[in-house]
Amino acid sequence: TMLRSNTAEKFIPNLDVAETAEAFEVSLDLPGVKPEEVKVEMHEGKLIVSGERSSTHDSKEKSMHRVERTSGSFYRAVSLPVDVNVEQIDARYEHGVLHISLPKIAKQQPKKIEIRTSN
Repeated sequence: TMLRSNTAEKFIPNLDVAETAEAFEVSLDLPGVKPEEVKVEMHEGKLIVSGERSSTHDSKEKSMHRVERTSGSFYRAVSLPVDVNVEQIDARYEHGVLHISLPKIAKQQPKKIEIRTSN
């Protein structure tokens, strides 16, 4: 039988954050996670990705010799340095990787105000 610690198992997906002039691109490795089990939220300038990865080794007939693939709930939060357009966030899942594109809010260019004189 496997010795299991009494702390809840944690699955910590690796993530990359890249930045272009227009957007932030966040990629998370989520192998073995169904897209419908993943929650993507924006909250106070943070991108929050959470969900559950179900156990891959719950068969009673098997005697496990090595267990390196963790399961359990996961939670990653990424603070973004500039405001993003929440309406235009795009998340897609392919080949076990979740790609999230977060377009930046375009900065308003200063508007030059003409000063009129009374004469």
